[in-house]
Amino acid sequence: MKAFQLRTWRYEDVIEWIPFDRLSIVKEIGKGGFGSVYKATWLDGIGRKVEKINDNSYKRARETSSIVALKTLSEGSLKESA
Repeated sequence: MKAFQLRTWRYEDVIEWIPFDRLSIVKEIGKGGFGSVYKATWLDGIGRKVEKINDNSYKRARETSSIVALKTLSEGSLKESA
């Protein structure tokens, strides 16, 4: 995961790993042929907020908590066809 983050050119494209114990109120909101979709509260919040400190300096900030979507994939949904 870290190697993927280091190859990212734009901050908005970073994928952040969220440990499951940092999620609360996980609730299924949909189910289909390829898997299920859930919503949850991410206790740490989204870390993509950037605050300007001065003309040449910025810092990354987090929201207090955020609602996020989670998707599970059913077995066989990632099989490639020949």
